[in-house]
Amino acid sequence: MARYGARFAGLAVALLSVVYIVSHFSELSLWWEGWPEFRWRWSAVPLSLGTLATGLVYPLLTPIAAWMAWLFGGWFVTSLFPTGFMDSPNRLLLSWTLGCGLWAITIFITFWTGLLNSSNCLYLLLFFILPGFFYIREIGTALFKLLLGVGRGGIWLFPLIFLIMVHLVASLAPVTGYDDQVYHLTIPKLMAASGTIDPLDMVPQIHKPFLGNLLYLWHALMGGNWEISCQVLHFLCGMIATLGVAVLARFLFGGGGFPAALAMLAIPQFHILSGSAYVDLMEVMFEGAFILLTLHLICGEAEKRGSLWFLSGLLASFACAVKFTFLYTLISLVAAILIYIKFHDDPDESDEGKIFLRSGSFLTGFKPTWRITVIAWFIGFSVVLLPFLVKSAVVTGNPLYPHFCSILGGSLPGSKILPPLERTVEGADHEFFKDRFGPPRELMNTLLMPVLVFCRSFIHSRQWNLEYFDGMLSPHLLFGFICLLVLRRNWQSVSAPKIILSVFLMLRFLVWMMGSQQIRFLFPISIVLAALTGGVLYGETPCGESDSEGMLRSADANAGADAEIGKSSESEVQSFRDGPIVMKGVKVLFWTILVFNSAVALTRLSGTMDLAYFFGSVSKGEVLEKRLPFMRAFGFLNADPGRVKRVRVLYEPRVFYLNTRFSWSSEIDMEIVNDIYGTDNSAAALKRILSRNITHLAIPMRGMAFLDGILDDQQYRLRLKDFLGSRCRIVYRDSWGLVLELADSSQ
Repeated sequence: MARYGARFAGLAVALLSVVYIVSHFSELSLWWEGWPEFRWRWSAVPLSLGTLATGLVYPLLTPIAAWMAWLFGGWFVTSLFPTGFMDSPNRLLLSWTLGCGLWAITIFITFWTGLLNSSNCLYLLLFFILPGFFYIREIGTALFKLLLGVGRGGIWLFPLIFLIMVHLVASLAPVTGYDDQVYHLTIPKLMAASGTIDPLDMVPQIHKPFLGNLLYLWHALMGGNWEISCQVLHFLCGMIATLGVAVLARFLFGGGGFPAALAMLAIPQFHILSGSAYVDLMEVMFEGAFILLTLHLICGEAEKRGSLWFLSGLLASFACAVKFTFLYTLISLVAAILIYIKFHDDPDESDEGKIFLRSGSFLTGFKPTWRITVIAWFIGFSVVLLPFLVKSAVVTGNPLYPHFCSILGGSLPGSKILPPLERTVEGADHEFFKDRFGPPRELMNTLLMPVLVFCRSFIHSRQWNLEYFDGMLSPHLLFGFICLLVLRRNWQSVSAPKIILSVFLMLRFLVWMMGSQQIRFLFPISIVLAALTGGVLYGETPCGESDSEGMLRSADANAGADAEIGKSSESEVQSFRDGPIVMKGVKVLFWTILVFNSAVALTRLSGTMDLAYFFGSVSKGEVLEKRLPFMRAFGFLNADPGRVKRVRVLYEPRVFYLNTRFSWSSEIDMEIVNDIYGTDNSAAALKRILSRNITHLAIPMRGMAFLDGILDDQQYRLRLKDFLGSRCRIVYRDSWGLVLELADSSQ
């Protein structure tokens, strides 16, 4: 059966890839421009094959083809390394994740060399897909084993499919929180070339780790449509992160992948992030692969070659380049490993052997030496991250800007590359980042924050330092902490990976409490908590244990480390059972939380018109007008394209709509400040603004106060008042703000 299953999976992969490739050499390439406005309408069932292809095949086939490109390319790369422990779902996860990062680097190189466009991007895709055909049988076998061995029992399958569809709807709905794409990305040239946004001054574009930027460059594959490329990217990263949860649960417990994946997908924050521009799902994707590979190398029976440690460092580099907050995860994991080495008592080991478990020391007992191991890891960690650190150091004077400015220094105005301000202006960026990302001011805020987050997930309160609370975290993570307590009752009987991850979770949560308490920054630990949840529930799933255990053993016959974990999983699962009543209570709690989270996810989708938009009952314009108060002002501006050339929108840093002719500012619009403060009079300031072909200024009400108060200088305020009063006239006003037309723009 396994043989036929592997052949079927491999054939399906090959067929989908061939169909995708052939389609791009036909007239269906017009999908690229037509699809974003197309949505399924049940009242108009497609009658022709072409309509069916444009409406149904493309939005489903494009993510699958991208998955296959990542998987095939990554599989080819992993074949160059020792694969003894990767003949299992582990290799699938590593291949997908590595392929994603390598795809980003390839896109980056071709873009900056001038070779990237929407036509030859197809050949890049072929470059990634074709090597994988040499391993089609291996890939099909691994896919079959994943489905067979990652979980047991079909009770999880239907809610899992349901939540995957919720994730798809959230990903494909109109995404309006494009702040990462606008004031974080380091690719103004590409944004200008695509015609979606004007390149701004470089103030907002240098402090974002660049791998996320590179991944967004793949929008050229989607024909230059920024929105759909980001939507597909978020869906893919979310699914690979979910796969990582399943594989991690299987590594820790010998099974439980399905309930672990369900626990991950059931977190409402997961779907909130699917429909936003944040890169948290991408970070979790790389983080999951890094944690799994590192635990294998430290605690498993994997062959500990320097090349595998290079892969571990490379995955950490990808994760850190996506988001600097991964450094907290990395430090917490290393600290957890060291704590385990120091305090874990093994009666079979001498004091000298306490350096680590005899079967898996990363300091002794294998070749090459630990020095080569450390060097290999740091080389991998530097491959992606080092170029960005150098760039940031040159631009700002601080390689980690805007972090640790009080220690390392660094600033934006007047750097070696950026044009300096003509007069000395103290930027507000330091206070902004300190206020928003720093620790709370009062001890009581720190102590109460975890309780408020887990118990009152929708709260927005400045009193408790929650003004930047950005979504519901879900009580599901609280359930994960309950699983930690179950583990703690049997501390000496559980394996090293579980103890290390338990300590890691405690440290990572403590770091979050003492630092920035945005909910998104807690999301990366959910991958471990969900895996623990799946492992605990795995021990109580009503299924024939001997059959399931036999499937796991046959699926991992070639993986020594996984087989070892499978042997011990039964006894460890037994230790989690404190009695039938207790475990029944745990299961009731799990399903109660699952239903609650699913209801929250559906309520959010229906309340924000995502479902209605997905099924075509409302238009994108209706959704955007309801979500974005400034869309009415944009409609006014779009109604007169001959008069309106370019609009500079000031001080709306959190919400953006890209498919416009509008130029956006950052939180601190130093360019406009320079225009007014750096000239002798309002006429000179107007001349400078008009020289950039700007005809209108759009200012929200809150932005006006910020524009007035950014400089504590009376002369600046007088010039600003004179400029707004004599050189601008109000042409539109509503509750959001106002639109100003420059005085000479009509001449």
